[in-house]
Amino acid sequence: MLFKILKLFGLDVPAKVAAAKSMIEQRVEEVTDYAKQVTQTAAVIAALSAVAGVLVAMAVGVGLFALYRAVAESYGVNAGLGVVAAILVVAALILLLMARTKGQSLSNRHIFEPLRPPRDCSALCRRSTRAPARVVRRSVGRFSRGLGRTFGFSSGEVPQISGAGTSGVG
Repeated sequence: MLFKILKLFGLDVPAKVAAAKSMIEQRVEEVTDYAKQVTQTAAVIAALSAVAGVLVAMAVGVGLFALYRAVAESYGVNAGLGVVAAILVVAALILLLMARTKGQSLSNRHIFEPLRPPRDCSALCRRSTRAPARVVRRSVGRFSRGLGRTFGFSSGEVPQISGAGTSGVG
C-alpha cells in the first residue's frame, strides 16, 4: 500500500530499485570482462618476460664463454677463468646493492600508523585531541552519480562520513 501511495506522488520505488539493480549488473559484467582482459595481458607479459630472461641469460653465457676463450688463448686458462669470475662477482655485487637499496626504500615507507606510539612522543602526545567526525559531500564517479540520482541525491553527490585526522581520501 505504501508503494501505491508513493507511486501516486511520482515515486516508483520498485522501478527505481530495478533500474539500480540492472545498472549494478551491467557494471559487474563490465568489470568482469575487464578483469579477464587484464589477466590475459598479464599472462602474456609474464611469458614474454620469461622468454626474454632466458635469452638474456644465454647471451650472457655465450659472451662470457667468448671472453674466456679470448683471455685463455692470450694469458692461459687460469687467467680466463679469473676474468670471468671477476665479472660475475661484480655483477652479483651490483645486483645485491640494487636489491638492498630497493629494500631500504620500501622499509622507509610508512603506509600504516604504528600500533603503539614511539617512545619519545612528547610532540605527538600534545596533539592527541580529535575533532568529531563530520559529514562531507563529495562528487563521485559516473557509476555512483547514477545511483545517487536513482535514490534521490541532488546533483550526483553522495554523502560520506569523514573522520578528523584522516588524509581526506575516502
